[in-house]
Amino acid sequence: PDNVIYIWQRAFNETIINNLQLPQSLEILDNYSFVNCKSLSGSLQLPNLKYIGDSAFKECAFKGKLELPNSLEYIGSYAFSSAGTFSGGLRIPDKVQIIYSETFYSYNDGRYAFDGPLDLNNVTTLYQKCFQYARFQGELVIPEGVIEIPSEAFDRNHFSYIKFPTTLKKIGSSAFYKSERLTGKLDFHEGLLSI
Repeated sequence: PDNVIYIWQRAFNETIINNLQLPQSLEILDNYSFVNCKSLSGSLQLPNLKYIGDSAFKECAFKGKLELPNSLEYIGSYAFSSAGTFSGGLRIPDKVQIIYSETFYSYNDGRYAFDGPLDLNNVTTLYQKCFQYARFQGELVIPEGVIEIPSEAFDRNHFSYIKFPTTLKKIGSSAFYKSERLTGKLDFHEGLLSI
């Protein structure tokens, strides 16, 4: 229906849905809304959402570009973990400041997701494994305000260059593990205390 604004927890988890059209009125996708809907494939069109809960699309089979609406304010842990083989890059919306654990973890039965640039925009806090196994490329700019890049945050990504903020204090273990496409010089600022 066109007037739905909220989809409750586990409303459609583990169902055999193969096509999804969300109404423009939808604002909140609660935790586990579509988790384990393995036949849910094709592209994912997100309307004017404000909130995507934990594991909302975990273990789905989406394809195509993932475009997050600029109305989005919150993306939960594991929200898009192993959610498919998204192509292209990803821009985090203006109001999203925290990327939780494994939100965009991108290993799915030997297939990976994303093959373009990652724009973190206004993100100030990252949790471990938030972009692990994604295949983002090009230059990564870690925004000012980020104090820590946690363990395995960008493990196995394909960035060619990383620009670190002056606010950075710590880089966790394996944060950029197997980043084999990094070239040139990495510039660290004096405030960095631990790598």
